Amino acid sequence: SIQRPSETPPYGEKFAIHPTDPDTVITDAFSNCYSRSDGAPCVSSSLIRSTDGGATWTNVPNPLFPDDFGMKQVWELLYDPADASIVYAIAVAEEPGVYKSTDGGMTFAVAGGIGSPVWINALVAAPTTPTTLYMGTGPTNGWLPGIWRSSDAAATWQQLTAGLPGDANVRTIAVHPTDASRLFIGVQSATDPGCYATTDSGDTWSHLAGAGLPANVGFLSLAIDPADPDVLYAGTG
Repeated sequence: SIQRPSETPPYGEKFAIHPTDPDTVITDAFSNCYSRSDGAPCVSSSLIRSTDGGATWTNVPNPLFPDDFGMKQVWELLYDPADASIVYAIAVAEEPGVYKSTDGGMTFAVAGGIGSPVWINALVAAPTTPTTLYMGTGPTNGWLPGIWRSSDAAATWQQLTAGLPGDANVRTIAVHPTDASRLFIGVQSATDPGCYATTDSGDTWSHLAGAGLPANVGFLSLAIDPADPDVLYAGTG
């Protein structure tokens, strides 16, 4: 059975849906550690899986974290759109990072890092080139904020800084569904928040100002209309 702290009900915050079998879903069984009155660390955030559209659920045999790992949470789950045996997970824990499964989410291992801790807000794969991943990070604990790109399925990462403020807290990422060189990111910043765009896979960025967008506002969610990729929706906090 799934082990959870006794004082709070479990819930799933993030879901990954199989790219070709929508009845297969992976989610986290997370309990809110912050509301525990005894101050004990969270020992949940196991992963659970359904193969019947959510009618029944089973534990992933090997949890993402050991039971004594302390406070942790699965922040994002992502299937490789071209290879369902590959699943990525963002872990918010003592050692935040990108975890990768090569067996459909049954077991996970730490993927390649950037050489220092990062607080990861977002992770996306380019739909047309899924070995290319983009990761948005924030300045929590003084760690490196910004946008990062991997061209080798999370083995290595490159920070992309041209045109972005130095304190760019990248909260959300949207990749064009047919042109992987076009991305949009939502940035919180003390100096220049807003929505930024690139047409060269993140090598350079431009600030989208005006045109109905509010000034000096960080965007927390972005979505591209799959039926009309020229339409971008932006949400603020």
